[in-house]
Amino acid sequence: MTMRRRAFLIVFAVAFVVCGVTFSPAAAASFDHKGLARLVLESHIRPGYEKLAAAADAFAAETKTYCEAAPGKPSQALRKAFRELVLAWARIEHIHFGPVMDERRHARVFYWPDRKSLGKRQVRRALAKRDVRSLDRAALAERSVALQGLGAAEYLLFGNGSDEFEQAGPARDYRCGYLQAVAANLSFIAKDVQSAWADDTAYVRTYLSPGPDNPAYLDEGEVTLEIAKAFLVGLERLRDIEIAGPLGLSRKTARRTRAAFEPSGLSSEFLAAKLEGMMTLYVAGGLLDRIEAHESLMGQSILIELKQALKHLNSVKGPVSSASEDKKAEDLFLASGFPLKNAREQTRRVLGEAAGLSLGFNALDGD
Repeated sequence: MTMRRRAFLIVFAVAFVVCGVTFSPAAAASFDHKGLARLVLESHIRPGYEKLAAAADAFAAETKTYCEAAPGKPSQALRKAFRELVLAWARIEHIHFGPVMDERRHARVFYWPDRKSLGKRQVRRALAKRDVRSLDRAALAERSVALQGLGAAEYLLFGNGSDEFEQAGPARDYRCGYLQAVAANLSFIAKDVQSAWADDTAYVRTYLSPGPDNPAYLDEGEVTLEIAKAFLVGLERLRDIEIAGPLGLSRKTARRTRAAFEPSGLSSEFLAAKLEGMMTLYVAGGLLDRIEAHESLMGQSILIELKQALKHLNSVKGPVSSASEDKKAEDLFLASGFPLKNAREQTRRVLGEAAGLSLGFNALDGD
């Protein structure tokens, strides 16, 4: 193992453990928790879900157009719509709180990691049996998360048997019906989540008004903790699971795992888009400014690390799987790990000090 690969494996014990929230009174008194929550909502959460809903609508429309046309390979318009939807999800996927976590919505949009290929096996079975429950949006929504969402759409479009789209007949009819149900379901979920973040909804009142009677947040610091977790856990998962896994550097197994969206050729773009989304949370959401106010130049230093990591990810021209045979691609993925680690650790330290919070959880426990 090279020194660079060995160094990538060094994982800090990011002691984020759910051991409660403790405060430094001096820092907490000056930190605008409520202002941060509002800014994240208006500058990141709402725009992110608005773009997701628009992309899901466009994909649903393109599936209908494609399936009503003469048989043939997936059109460029449909491929583009799928790509835009995948990248829109990537940029907001790190929000693991709020309405997207209700009714299994997050997993229903994209079930991953799927270590046992459950999604592929279940979709294959539905195709083989031509299960009518997969043709109805409402019925599909009640079924296994592995049968719906982006993973199912990708398999239908790019997996084994996708050439059925090219020949008129029952096989194409079923595949098209299933694809349209998946697309309609994704649009339905995205609109549900977007609507739930609108002004004066139950969850927005919960998010913006912590207190003793609040079912989720007893005080404003807990909302800041939720936001910090979205950013820090997102960076941790990106580095230690989604990049390290396909490189064969996972803490769980030495074998290379399969990256998300390999069949559609979007695996590398997906990783870069995920980092872009977290950078939007960091900059537009106000984390940078609050870190900068607490420790001059540190906010900008963290941003430089994030930009460096993004530059490396954007420089990979092929799928993540290319790293197994392409040393240049592997080196770029490895190089992204260092700035991601530095950004995460510095944000954890300085944001914790600025907000008067003890950030104590390990994001990867149980993964």
